[in-house]
Amino acid sequence: MATSKKSENRENSKIDNFLKNCFARYLLSYDQFFFGVDEFGNTEPLPLFTKGVISEKILNRAAEILGLAPEDILSCNQDAAKKWYRKFPFFELFNQFNTSYHLSYQGEISAENILLKAIFGGKLCNIPERYNSEDIRNRMVEMLREANAYLPGTCHEGAQIIQFSYETNHFFSFPKIGELIGSFLDLVFRVKELFFKAWGSALDESEIKEYNFLVTALQLTDNVAPHSVYYKNLQKLIPVYRSEGFKGKKEEFFEIVHLKFCKNFAPWNCKEFCENADLAQIYASYYSDAKKTMFRFGRSVKYFSCRFKWSDEAMSDLDMDEIEDDCVKNFNLETAGEELEHDYEEIEAYERAGMGSLSGWTMVRVPKTSEEIGDDGVYAEKLIRLGGVPSKGGIRQTLRRKYLQGEEFMDRLAARSSVWGRGYYE
Repeated sequence: MATSKKSENRENSKIDNFLKNCFARYLLSYDQFFFGVDEFGNTEPLPLFTKGVISEKILNRAAEILGLAPEDILSCNQDAAKKWYRKFPFFELFNQFNTSYHLSYQGEISAENILLKAIFGGKLCNIPERYNSEDIRNRMVEMLREANAYLPGTCHEGAQIIQFSYETNHFFSFPKIGELIGSFLDLVFRVKELFFKAWGSALDESEIKEYNFLVTALQLTDNVAPHSVYYKNLQKLIPVYRSEGFKGKKEEFFEIVHLKFCKNFAPWNCKEFCENADLAQIYASYYSDAKKTMFRFGRSVKYFSCRFKWSDEAMSDLDMDEIEDDCVKNFNLETAGEELEHDYEEIEAYERAGMGSLSGWTMVRVPKTSEEIGDDGVYAEKLIRLGGVPSKGGIRQTLRRKYLQGEEFMDRLAARSSVWGRGYYE
């Protein structure tokens, strides 16, 4: 009996690992889709197996997300798991892109280190950081002291800087960026083709799986309700879309849905993208915020965005609990609006002056040295130009997402309310 139970547990563990590896292969996370909330408000993953019993709901939903059959998951069918990787070159290229990106955050890797990895495998070790955090902190302190001379109170006498951290952006090289964007467009063309084919006739089983997988990969999201348009939802939404005047023509695609994936996909991180205005123009026709995001990224490369707390303003956990309780008791919409407006003013002040404070954090923008920025300065200027006005070399933002307001928005939202269940994976 004990042997049988162990065997069952091993099989369940094998299926569980197979499923999570399927998500990871396509740079997805199982926990992102299947989670609950504990008594303290923290999210926690929902297991596929509980006391040896499989959740049919999670199994079927996972199969839908990955474009597989439930039987493929239960049998750990590797051939089925890899079919989209083989069909669409994008995923291999995107993995290469991300690897190059992560390696670019590290300093120069010695030939000896690379040789050891080639011989013995595993991860590279003792890799230096790209930037010297202590030097950045010291320069930030000097800036605060200089500012305190003409703006007393900038520095807190007798207080210490705690919880210091910084963020920055930089460029890296990825010569295959044209191939990556091209393979991305292949995904978009295919999902658009299946999306509108469903308006005229039912998709067959293989098309449904492919469509659902592409919805996951591209995060194909309704423009009114922030939900992914999987096939079972699309079937219910087509009559709604028709009632809103859409005819099922391909040029209507971005009036109905958007690609949420683009929000976290930044091809402009690589140098080769900055040098190819035509490529930038093509990508901007699929992502409505491309132009302004490119401009902001180019500008951000020139600085370290530092933040910290003064020790005399840091609060204990008990203090924070008390404040949160008071906020709940004394909350009113008018005060909340004033606080939000204050936050916006602080952010705008930071953007203008390079210093500001928000929610107890002090923020300082520290310029990079010529050594730290290197040739990134050249690419930053190129990207800023691409994100600027067309008359000075900027691309044209041909795709503009329309945001509905007022009664029209509420009516369209209500029309979609019966399509999605309350649970994230229902």
